[in-house]
Order: sequence, then structure tokens, then C-alpha cells
Amino acid sequence: MLANVRGTVQADILKEDQGQNTCLFSTEFSLKVMGDVQEWFIENAVRNFYSVSISGYHIAEAGANPLSQLAFTLANGFTYVESYLSRGMRIDDFAPNLSFFFSNGMDRSTQFSAGWLGGSGPSRCATSTARTIAPRS
Repeated sequence: MLANVRGTVQADILKEDQGQNTCLFSTEFSLKVMGDVQEWFIENAVRNFYSVSISGYHIAEAGANPLSQLAFTLANGFTYVESYLSRGMRIDDFAPNLSFFFSNGMDRSTQFSAGWLGGSGPSRCATSTARTIAPRS
């Protein structure tokens, strides 16, 4: 049944603090909760549901230029990757559950970036970086 469930958890706590200035919980607690969700997804083989939508859109709406939006969003993505790896999760188990969301407007450089990230870019980038940190067993 869970193999057929599709959707996205809309709880990118890092962008909430950066883009909307609404920090309800500490970053450490928030990363723990997001890691708990991801661990549950792994344990229950939830593959078609994104555990977090790493959002640059709200950062852009808060006034960030396209390059700052990209930089903050990628930094947030790497923060999730590092947090999950530190909990012993394997990159190949969680990378497919990450999604990215950008506001690219009319800026060509951002359109290219969002197009790359909308494809296999984030998973490939996260996997490559994580394997440098924790080689595949």
C-alpha cells in the first residue's frame, strides 16, 4: 500500500527561518524530526513520496536574488544530507525522497539552474558529495 502513496512533506524548516522568519523550533530539533520522517520512509519502503521539499521559492519571495536563492537552497539540501548521513542513513536510501522547489522568474541563469535541479541534478550531486564523505559499503 505505501509503495503507491505519492506526495510531498511540506516541512522544510530551514527555509521557514530564512525565507519567512518563522522559527518555531530549534534547528537541531527540526532536523531531528525531519530525520525521523526520513528514517520511517526508509524502514517502510516509501519511495514515491518526498520526505522534504527543499524550497528556494520562499527565499526568493523574501527578496533573495537568483544566485542567493540557489546558494541557500543548495546549502539547505546539503544540511539535510549531512544530518541524515550523521544518523547512519545511506545516501542511496534517502536521496530519491528529496525534492527541490525554485522560483526562477525570467532570469536565464536561474532557469538553467532550476532545469538542471529539476532533473537528476540534486540526487546526483547529493550522491556524489555523500560518497566523498561516506563511501558506499
